[in-house]
Amino acid sequence: MNKRSATVWLLALLCAASVGLTACGGTSSQAANKATNTPPASTPVIVGDYCGTVSTSPNGVVNSPSQAAIEQCFAAAFATCRSATLIFHLTGTDTADVHTLTTQASGQACAVHDAYQHEIIPQPPAAPQTYQCTGLKQYTDGLLLTGCGGEGSVWVGNPAQQPAA
Repeated sequence: MNKRSATVWLLALLCAASVGLTACGGTSSQAANKATNTPPASTPVIVGDYCGTVSTSPNGVVNSPSQAAIEQCFAAAFATCRSATLIFHLTGTDTADVHTLTTQASGQACAVHDAYQHEIIPQPPAAPQTYQCTGLKQYTDGLLLTGCGGEGSVWVGNPAQQPAA
């Protein structure tokens, strides 16, 4: 095989490989997300103090060693109506929910705003929906937000330990 034939053959092979990857419909980041069941990185808007992120695995186990401190920070901010943000990732086998929770003054009271995104992996996340929650109660194992519009209640913690609303 001469040098020109080898070059043409190599270009044809690379082109075929490229077409094959495109035909499969995936990207390397989608493949990585699907393999690890983690949502793609997003950039939540942090309002006030950043209390932290609480994450759960598909079996419901909370993967945040400082969960209690994060939840205490957010509950204290709500009690004093100080602006703060807590991010909650609830990961299922092929789904991911991200709640970006912020405490803010709402008239004479304090409210929690929830910017919620749902994703079915490997599709891109749905457009965020925003709800205002009217109540927050701290439990030993998590936080319960109530009166969250169409969302109802939001439990930040292991789903198996959620108290009745």
